Amino acid sequence: MPTITAALVTRISAVQTTENVTGAIGVMAGVEYGAILGTSLMPGIGTAIGAVAGGMFGDRIGRVVGHRTGDFLLKSDAMRNMVKPMTQDNL
Repeated sequence: MPTITAALVTRISAVQTTENVTGAIGVMAGVEYGAILGTSLMPGIGTAIGAVAGGMFGDRIGRVVGHRTGDFLLKSDAMRNMVKPMTQDNL
């Protein structure tokens, strides 16, 4: 079983944070554009159905994009040089 270090926990938290932020943006955009599309196809109930479907789709797309972006940023050399490993000395 691999050892869980402070750097690994920080990395996982950072990826989850970017995933959550982009997921929220995806939900907002998905609800809005889903409602517009639903209204144009079937005014009334189409608005509600489009908003729900758009929110679900936007959340999924936002989380995938956020996970990949966060993972890419934390694996890049620039980020590795900026983030120092947590030790007792720099707490």
